[in-house]
Amino acid sequence: MATCYELEVDSEAFTCLWLTQKSFNEQLAKKFKKITSINEIGSIFHKPHISVLTFSHVDNFDFIVGCHNQCKIVSSKKSIQMFEDYTKPKVVVVLLSPTRKQGICCLSEKDFKLLYIVDDITKHPSNVVYLVKTLEDNAKYNMEDLETLSHEINLKTSGKIKKNEIFKKIFLSQDDQLQVRIGACLLDSLTRILKRVHEELNLFNDSIKYKMTDLVQKKNANINCLEKLISNSDFEICKLASQRSNRVHVRDLSKLLRKEIESKYLLMGRKRSKGHTIYQLDKNIKARLDIVLQKRKLFSRKVYHKLYGRTTKAAYTTLTRSMTKKRSLAEVSSTSQELETKMGRTHYCLTICSNVFGRNYYKEIAKDVYTELLDFFNRCTKDLEDFSQIISDERSRRVNSLNIHEWKTIATRNVLTKGFGCVGNNIRIYMKNDDANEKKSVSDYVKKYLNDPPGKYQLQIQYKERKITLFSKLEQGSKINRKKIATRTQKPRQYGSLGMFLEDKNGTYFFTTCAHVIGKEEHAYSPDDNSKLGQNVFIYQSESNENDQQNPYIDFSVVQVSPEKTLTCTFGLKTTGGYFISGRIFKGDLSEILERNVYKWGATTPYLRKGKCVGFEDERSLLCLTVDTKNFADEGDSGAIVCVGEDVDMGLAAFVIVGGSVDDSESASASTYGNSYLVYKVSDALDKVSEMKPCLIPGKRTIPIFSSVSDSVHP
Repeated sequence: MATCYELEVDSEAFTCLWLTQKSFNEQLAKKFKKITSINEIGSIFHKPHISVLTFSHVDNFDFIVGCHNQCKIVSSKKSIQMFEDYTKPKVVVVLLSPTRKQGICCLSEKDFKLLYIVDDITKHPSNVVYLVKTLEDNAKYNMEDLETLSHEINLKTSGKIKKNEIFKKIFLSQDDQLQVRIGACLLDSLTRILKRVHEELNLFNDSIKYKMTDLVQKKNANINCLEKLISNSDFEICKLASQRSNRVHVRDLSKLLRKEIESKYLLMGRKRSKGHTIYQLDKNIKARLDIVLQKRKLFSRKVYHKLYGRTTKAAYTTLTRSMTKKRSLAEVSSTSQELETKMGRTHYCLTICSNVFGRNYYKEIAKDVYTELLDFFNRCTKDLEDFSQIISDERSRRVNSLNIHEWKTIATRNVLTKGFGCVGNNIRIYMKNDDANEKKSVSDYVKKYLNDPPGKYQLQIQYKERKITLFSKLEQGSKINRKKIATRTQKPRQYGSLGMFLEDKNGTYFFTTCAHVIGKEEHAYSPDDNSKLGQNVFIYQSESNENDQQNPYIDFSVVQVSPEKTLTCTFGLKTTGGYFISGRIFKGDLSEILERNVYKWGATTPYLRKGKCVGFEDERSLLCLTVDTKNFADEGDSGAIVCVGEDVDMGLAAFVIVGGSVDDSESASASTYGNSYLVYKVSDALDKVSEMKPCLIPGKRTIPIFSSVSDSVHP
């Protein structure tokens, strides 16, 4: 019998989902959830769930999540039921166990049963991922098998032969795009939650505007209603009562007014949940009443003289400030204490108990409460409209994320292509060869599995030769100098940028840059005083522009910190504000950065550059990032880290800048879409020195003079 494993996963495991969740202020969202009672607002921040359907027993799901210890099994059921779920981002993964008949890969009987289950329970087929888990001892499946299986699944699920909608959804377990696809599906699920929240907020705002119109048009009637309520409430403030007693009366009146307002105006035009109170409105009305009380003299000097005879001005002032200064019990007579017991409040007058406010003042109080009510409506309307706009903007930026990844999946599976890109309004498929027949073959291949490009995008299938300009420059003012130069020479120095600090198990510190900046066993020098900072101990520099090369291009140099002078190193990830925060390493796909804000700190002025990723190109070995900011990086910025986001709780170190990228086809459009830069993933570089850990926790370390160079790192 089939089993459904329900997995709860940390959002950080899927970068695109995590970044979208972080784009919203969670505290502000909680406030709006209380005001509106729209529970789906809280769902935006919930951990995602993955439903895994299988006939096999599974203990470890790292092959699905891609990370260790970032998911847990919350349930394992034989009876499988699913429904429209807006409580959390969700995706369904179907584990297939195909067989072979006469050498042809095909679905097993168990696979067919799973397909029937999926067809019955799934309302969003686009959020289903089919996974062929390769046996560790026999990797017997390949891309041709996936294509055969996808045709069979498509026929069984659709009931007729038509465009194959499954090939873009089926993966082998070792496919590095599997986790990207699952993340894209979770993001797609989240965008549906955002759509629902946006619709609910619009309805909510419409009800607010309707109530505000009614409130303004019937201003006098509403004020009279509040005045009558205050008059009938027995609200009175004793001239000489204690602060506590009078405050209790103010609090009780504010609650009474709020309940009346809630009953009469329904506040936001929505039925409130049981026991729910508008604490903020209570607080605002109470503050408004306090202001009214503070404007009034509690009683005149003439009345005071009749009661107590003449006294000093200081003594009079003390008594007339009973609303702001509490008297001690030692000052209260036995007569007044007896009166307190009868009246049920703390009293200080011996002969007279009178109200600060007469009926003439009730209307003034009513007007102030009415004004506060209008202000409350206006503030809520403005805040909710802003929040709704943020949701709308984020949803519009992410609505095509899943479709773009589907295009990338299909394009990169063809043997005639060498890469995929999305730049500006264009989806680009890059050919290995400049051949018209091969281009037509790829075009026909794409049409078998995909419809027209989504939204604003247009398809371009083209051949290109990329030219790389390395960002290492001979110039004064460098951050990491390559050579030590005589003090009086006019010859400029070659320099680049420091990326991040690393630490090995022995507590030795290193920093990273590009290999073309600090080469094998070369020394790095300070730009300020020519002093030595350290020496290269590891270098990894791969070849580029090889069509069939699957390994990413990396230009990576590790320098051990071994200074001639005592050196203070600052760890952590630097934000756009210039301070350091705890960081983490981006491990996702380049496509997940599309339409995200990025920034870098480099050695070339201006040191900080910010922009938005408006395009990417993944040519298997080469990764190129297009940023809308002119001169986002320049000569001397090689080795700088490109970070994603600006104001998130945790920084995200994503890419290392190598150089500028341009080809003839891009030269005319560079000004339209932005500049393109050759980069490699920080995570790919760190994999080459797995015995070292990045120093991502903020802090400072002092490195002593002449630290010996370690020989523990080897290529």
